[in-house]
Amino acid sequence: MIMTVEQMHEQFLHWLDKQSNNYAPELTAEEIDIYLNNAYYQFLKVLTEDGLEKSQDWMDFTKDITKSYSTTSFSAGNKPSGQRVPLPTFFANGYDYRLALLEEANITYTDCGNTVTKRVPVIPMTRDEYNKVINNPFKQPWKEELIRLTSDYTSTLAVGVITSISQASTGLVTVNYTSAGITFVAGEMITISNVTTAGYNGTFQIATATTGSFTYYTTSGLTTPGSLTLASVASATRTTHYFELVGFTGCTINAYYLDCLKEPIRIQYGTNYSSTSLGYKINQNCELLSKAATKIVEMAVELAMKTLGDPRLQLEQLDKLVKQI
Repeated sequence: MIMTVEQMHEQFLHWLDKQSNNYAPELTAEEIDIYLNNAYYQFLKVLTEDGLEKSQDWMDFTKDITKSYSTTSFSAGNKPSGQRVPLPTFFANGYDYRLALLEEANITYTDCGNTVTKRVPVIPMTRDEYNKVINNPFKQPWKEELIRLTSDYTSTLAVGVITSISQASTGLVTVNYTSAGITFVAGEMITISNVTTAGYNGTFQIATATTGSFTYYTTSGLTTPGSLTLASVASATRTTHYFELVGFTGCTINAYYLDCLKEPIRIQYGTNYSSTSLGYKINQNCELLSKAATKIVEMAVELAMKTLGDPRLQLEQLDKLVKQI
């Protein structure tokens, strides 16, 4: 069961002995969101540092942001015996990878003339660590594991010809184009050029995307162009994040498996979010279960009391000390 963001705000205000923002003019809905999101990330930090499998409750807290992914698609990496792995598609919709919980790979190699296929652990490693171990015969990758590095590269894509472009009253622009085999994802940067109505031109962050179509936000009030020429093309600067798996000489990587946490969507509540660049919902709930959301509200209230200098916080801390005596 999920606690709505409205319920989180009500509980936050109630615990501050307030019934609505009318009684707490110093805290707007957006300011409360800041406290809630700071508490949100602190809560996740505590869970991941202590271990998500510490208890069943802790595992339940994050089950809705725990994802599984596998791929058999690889391309040549930058390192010797390296294979580049594309990041999962569920990271594309404005979400970011947060933490790997379990990584494994299926590999094949020849041992004493025999073909061996097995599933081995994948060990995440920094570049500095990699540089230290790769030339050490006692620490470099062997038959029981692979090394995983994280990297990214930026490329410019010529996408295609715009066939139609229009704007809604909210400022949301919808573009249809000849896809040229390219499909965008939300969050990528797109450059529009040579549209006769100049306000459509520029570099924007994609809000939504499907094959042959994408949307972005810009200043409202633009008129639909009367015509579009072949010069009206879309181009994009795409930063691709990937993992690079590094094995031993003669190792063939057949498949990669990942269980991980994705970065949660930011909590938000109120009309001030109705025209954000990514087109998020006006009200975005916490993605964790209600019992986790309740703990997040508790932490957010404590953060607010610290910021506002509420004397009750000192009394609560004193009470905790007294109970420990």
